[in-house]
Amino acid sequence: MPFTKSQIDDIQDILSSKIKELFKTEEFLNIISTSVADVVLKNASKEIEELNAKVIHLERENKSLQKEVVILKKEMDSLEQCSRRRCLRIFGIKESGSDDPENLVLGVFNGQLKLALQPNDIERVHRIGPKLPNNQKPRPIIVLFHSYKIRQAVFSSKKLLKNSGITIREDLTKYRLQLLQTAAKKFSAHNTWTIDGKIFVKYNGKIKAINTSEDI
Repeated sequence: MPFTKSQIDDIQDILSSKIKELFKTEEFLNIISTSVADVVLKNASKEIEELNAKVIHLERENKSLQKEVVILKKEMDSLEQCSRRRCLRIFGIKESGSDDPENLVLGVFNGQLKLALQPNDIERVHRIGPKLPNNQKPRPIIVLFHSYKIRQAVFSSKKLLKNSGITIREDLTKYRLQLLQTAAKKFSAHNTWTIDGKIFVKYNGKIKAINTSEDI
């Protein structure tokens, strides 16, 4: 026999009352809060795991990119140094108003170094850096030689300039020059030198190559 409308209304009222009473009980509220917390934590944990995975992936990509940047910088530095292999820098040659760097360096090469260079052995030569008032300190001269062989003949004879006030150094990249200066401060200039753009130091009786700041 089907329920009458009045009976249905009574049943709904009873159920509504019971549900309201149930919502007021501490046990039911604890069950609801625990269930909701479990769902939230489960979803949050999943999102955290996904975020952690993304972070790890990005960190790996970043490390990989950093390594590539370091490799590219080294390659660029090597290429730049290679482009300077026929150059030398001369320090200490006095500067005057009618300055002629080519004749000045040829005078040093052929006089003090006892070589026999000709003007056509030099491709380019000029002073570098801003000129100081009253020529307080002569600017260095950079020389690009016609061949590496001629450049090496000059560089190999530089010891003959000892106590003359004139020094000859290799033309280093900015990065290698900074390494050289740092190494010279730590190991002393006497124990620090370069050969073909490579930096070496003598420490505890052993010769060590300096390729990065970590080697110092």
